Amino acid sequence: MATPEDDPVAGWTTERLARLAPPSDFEPNLVRNRRRLDEQLTKRGRGHRIQVFLTATVVILLLLVLPGPTLRAVVQRCGEWLLTVSNMSGKPVRPAVPAFAVIDANGQPVALSTYRGKVVLLTVWTTTCGQCETERSWFTGFQDTYRDQGFVVLGVALDSDGWARVTPYLQRRPVNYQIAIGNRADAQSVLGASVPTTLILDREGRIAVRHVGYCSRSEFQRDIQKVLAE
Repeated sequence: MATPEDDPVAGWTTERLARLAPPSDFEPNLVRNRRRLDEQLTKRGRGHRIQVFLTATVVILLLLVLPGPTLRAVVQRCGEWLLTVSNMSGKPVRPAVPAFAVIDANGQPVALSTYRGKVVLLTVWTTTCGQCETERSWFTGFQDTYRDQGFVVLGVALDSDGWARVTPYLQRRPVNYQIAIGNRADAQSVLGASVPTTLILDREGRIAVRHVGYCSRSEFQRDIQKVLAE
């Protein structure tokens, strides 16, 4: 084998490798290096979240000026998603339920704030919706099963005739949870045009789960149990 003295290339290689070798007293500082890596990753992640947050702000501003309830609802849901992924803490940010008028059987407004501390299943329905009728039997069972765990159901009917139509309907098909009346145009402007639409609200009154249109009983039950367990 050629030695550095016999082969200039071997000598040059040996010299360069010697320069790259760490000193004999070298000890890698794993804690410091890990901290520096974490700092770099945090900076990159923060920059991405700020960019998404700015996009969310633009979307929400558009929501205030765009006409049409359906278009407004679509933009609003996009804004909810963007706000969730842009949260600086890294934890999901759940949006609050947009305000819309809800009236009980006595003509009094129903405030969702009165349910604070409970998990609420809020569903909008009509007397002519077949899927809604199926879901009402499920929700009646959920009300019985989870009531003692701090769970309540609120059904908001969107029939144009209001209580004149809903009252006789419920006399034939009673439920064990509160029913209220909502203005269809107002409700759909903030929740979307689909009936049924069902929200599961956490104990702080924020939207944990949104189901639009058909959803199976097992999906509802799974989501209810998940939010109750938080």
